[in-house]
Amino acid sequence: MIPPFLIANNFQNWDDSIEKTEKETFKIETFIDGFDVPWGMAFLPNKN
Repeated sequence: MIPPFLIANNFQNWDDSIEKTEKETFKIETFIDGFDVPWGMAFLPNKN
């Protein structure tokens, strides 16, 4: 299942941005580039 904020903001530039939803705030950080589409993501339990 894709979270609604990912669908709504699908093609914007997310490098070093802060995304806010009703329940959470996410900081987007680029740690490697050169990929057109990320193949996986993980949210760490310590909120990093």
